[in-house]
Amino acid sequence: MTIFAINDVGQISGYYVDASGAFHGFVETQKQFHTIDVPGAAVTFATTINNFGVVAGEYFDAAGKQYGFVATPAGTQQRN
Repeated sequence: MTIFAINDVGQISGYYVDASGAFHGFVETQKQFHTIDVPGAAVTFATTINNFGVVAGEYFDAAGKQYGFVATPAGTQQRN
């Protein structure tokens, strides 16, 4: 597990690698752990989190092309 950011209310974002070697973004809020996987992504990193719990990060597709995303606490994701 790698932590990239901690906001002023103690929420944490980062990534972890599972037993199969897949990379997943995550956010931990109020001692609850939530995985962030962008649909279609081979790798997801949750690189920052603001004080409203909105996470921004990057992901890579199977071809290695890099993209960005924003995810809200409600689960809404915007990708580019």
